[in-house]
Amino acid sequence: MREIIAKSNISTIDRSSRIRKIKSLLETKKNIIGQFPVIHNGQTAKYPVIYLDIDFPVYNMMNGRTMDTQEYFINRNAKKENFFSSGQESNSAQKEQHCLLVNEADSRSKDHNVFTEFKKVKKFDPSNPIIITHDGVIINGNRRVSTMRELYYGEGGVAKYSNFESVPCAIVEKVLSEKEFTQLEDQIQIKKDLKQEYRWTNILKKIQRENKLGFTIEEIARNMGKEASEIKKSIAKLEVIDEHLDQDLDAAGDYKHVEGQEQIWNDVGSLLVSGDVKGDDDKKDIVKKITRFIAVSSNIEEKSKHDIWETLLHKKNIMTTALKIIKAHGKKTVINENEAGSLKDAGDEVTNIANDLHSIKIKPNNKVIQNIFEELDESKKAKFVLKASTDILNKLIRINGEAIPIDDRKKIKQNLTLISSKADILAKKIKIK
Repeated sequence: MREIIAKSNISTIDRSSRIRKIKSLLETKKNIIGQFPVIHNGQTAKYPVIYLDIDFPVYNMMNGRTMDTQEYFINRNAKKENFFSSGQESNSAQKEQHCLLVNEADSRSKDHNVFTEFKKVKKFDPSNPIIITHDGVIINGNRRVSTMRELYYGEGGVAKYSNFESVPCAIVEKVLSEKEFTQLEDQIQIKKDLKQEYRWTNILKKIQRENKLGFTIEEIARNMGKEASEIKKSIAKLEVIDEHLDQDLDAAGDYKHVEGQEQIWNDVGSLLVSGDVKGDDDKKDIVKKITRFIAVSSNIEEKSKHDIWETLLHKKNIMTTALKIIKAHGKKTVINENEAGSLKDAGDEVTNIANDLHSIKIKPNNKVIQNIFEELDESKKAKFVLKASTDILNKLIRINGEAIPIDDRKKIKQNLTLISSKADILAKKIKIK
């Protein structure tokens, strides 16, 4: 992690002073160096671009790229829950946000590392300005500003990076509500940068925040260029992830623990909003608890966890898996054999199973999940052999009644001879008591 040099130089200019400064500069046309077009809600708006001192712009405390790391910082440092959300004009919050942004700017691959780019060019392209509000809060460009400040005040200093002394800023003159600000940020950033720039956990946090702000599922989907069904899945899976981090790992807000498990959480989100589970809290609890057991298992390699999840939470195995977990922890829940497989067919006993699972404390070194997977996997392999041998027999019976083409007889006979040979070898291996 990069050493933060410019933190002590971060100091927030009074909001009223910022508003007056921007208004004054915009009133003189010679200060406007261009118009920056932005497509918003299907229409193109052009924002006037002016130069502002590097110290002038204010970091957006609700920046999408730092939502997960903000939460971790708050929990790790015992800060109030609203340290960032209510700290837009706070020097202390701005300083910490600077640190988070610098690490974001320097944590990407070489192709997307802001420091690598700015060290190389040593200047800021005015044709791609920072976008700020009428009072100087950054809508788009938080990482770029943090990078320039870090280089300007630290590495090489003012002499080497003198071109960063002032920053081209496109001004959104309309006073934006919190919802409008969020929507504009989505339009500018999320749709364009979704795959390259944002961690998947940050996208989840952003969806969660917009849901709390009162955006409907459909509105969030439009803002982010996603399907409404995907938003529903995202909300569902983040709820489970937060439970998992808090209750299983005692690491609330530390999303680094799940970074390598994206596919598991994607799948559990899909399952939680599916027909078999939708609307049934007990069934949801069973799905969530089994997923958390898998995710926390430190004795299973990360790359293997998704395969295990697919087996244990296959629609025919969910209830069986739940019962095996309960039994392995010394509990004696019993249900009708007809309800021991598919969650879809589970009856009244599902509540008892959910309650029993809820009472079990998940431990990282628990070997129960690996054992259950091996049992189910062996059963699957055994069923495959039976099914395959039955299929072969049925096909042989069928072709026995078919006319055999003259041109293919030699090859068919070779195949049948090999089949007979392989079948004899396999039959000798099978010992029947």
